[in-house]
Amino acid sequence: MAYFVAGGLAEIQALQHDGLLSTDSTAPPTNFPTNWPPACFSRRKPLHHYRPFGPAWVYPMSLAPQLFDDAGRRKYLSNDELARFIRAAQTADPHVRDFCLLLAHAGCRISEALAVTPQHLDRENRRVIFRTLKRRRTVFRAVPIPDALMAHLSRLARDRADESRLWPWARQTAWRKVKVMMDRAGIEGVMASPKGLRHAYGIKAAASNVPQSLIQRWLGHAKPDTTLIYMDAVGVEERQFAQRMWRT
Repeated sequence: MAYFVAGGLAEIQALQHDGLLSTDSTAPPTNFPTNWPPACFSRRKPLHHYRPFGPAWVYPMSLAPQLFDDAGRRKYLSNDELARFIRAAQTADPHVRDFCLLLAHAGCRISEALAVTPQHLDRENRRVIFRTLKRRRTVFRAVPIPDALMAHLSRLARDRADESRLWPWARQTAWRKVKVMMDRAGIEGVMASPKGLRHAYGIKAAASNVPQSLIQRWLGHAKPDTTLIYMDAVGVEERQFAQRMWRT
């Protein structure tokens, strides 16, 4: 069990020591005033949902991302939707095409893709080096991509300085370009987003029997618990088990 915390540094450390609070949680910074209410740090729940824990206030929650929203709608693209998105992206101009295909084939966060420069292309091994976000220290990870996509990215990086971003867009601009491709593919709903592509990547990797340790590394998860949501969401194997049950 993990928690959102509003309290002093001593209270946070006590929760961590007792194993009740993960060091990777979204706890507030350690230099905030201890008399601030919990609502200052998490607006996901109103104040009456919190409970006291000594001098701190905590709200139990899962650290792992969820594959369904509060209304039960899935937040990931299905295999058919992912294929349609890729086909739509292949009709776009090269810059938009390569960006969308990188999101689809590498499972990276949109800001991680925007940070890619020519020096992050490992052409020999056909991998892209991403600086992993949501970490307390600088962490890089290498993710393999299809040969054709590496060829596209190599052409895009041609005549660019090593530290020049391949896509000098703002995050909002990149998000809009992905949304245009989603619309072109006829995909609507909460899954029609860069995060939907990232979730789809994790689920497809799990369905392809990629080892969990590799999925964790490729997605840049700090803990294996986060990757487990994709292992649990593989619908093909789950349906096969259900069909065996129905036959009995």
